[in-house]
Amino acid sequence: MKPFILAMITGTCLPVCLAENPSLRGMETPKADVLQIDDLLSTDLSVQRSALRAAQRQHSELVDALQRVVRDNLPDRSRETEVRAAVRLLGDMRALKAVPLLVDLLDFKYDEEDVRRKISGEAYAALGEIGLPAVDPVLERLYARPQSKLAPAEFAYTGIVIEMALGKDALAFVKHRIQEEKDAVKRERLTRLLDAVEIRVRGRMLLEAEAEKARNHPATYRAPKD
Repeated sequence: MKPFILAMITGTCLPVCLAENPSLRGMETPKADVLQIDDLLSTDLSVQRSALRAAQRQHSELVDALQRVVRDNLPDRSRETEVRAAVRLLGDMRALKAVPLLVDLLDFKYDEEDVRRKISGEAYAALGEIGLPAVDPVLERLYARPQSKLAPAEFAYTGIVIEMALGKDALAFVKHRIQEEKDAVKRERLTRLLDAVEIRVRGRMLLEAEAEKARNHPATYRAPKD
């Protein structure tokens, strides 16, 4: 059987991802161990464990390399494309140890004219892809924000992370946190966050309902107009 880089273990197939991101093709990455499916499915436990350790080591080294791309190029606006691609890949790889870096990026902007803040937007999406381990760090950031910086977008983007991480359970999660929270400031922010999460969850449910209609009645289904 031909050798493959195992996507199931590493969380992504990085060579494929790099091919889809031309801006990162020149990225200096560690020499990856080439894994074979035969080894991973071997009945010899020692061979299987060795293959798993190689996959885990490769994942860790590639995450480190992507974080270096972000840190080394972040101040240079001419490298924005590379930084955004690296951030996106950290999310695709479910890179838990990149969560602190990604949370720091939520405040990043090049200057006051950087109103679109594409890098911080990519960081929110990457944290959502990482899932549950990213939820509490993002919430702690929301709790710590000065009142003067609490724009509606803060709640909307935080709601995106939580809904991406928890799906339909996001509403129940936030409601439970509100009930359990003793701190008045945190409870007030969770209450505001609940509205943003509810919008996301309702949107997801509507999309799923439309997809179900399309599957069940392909001949007669008409997509709703915007």
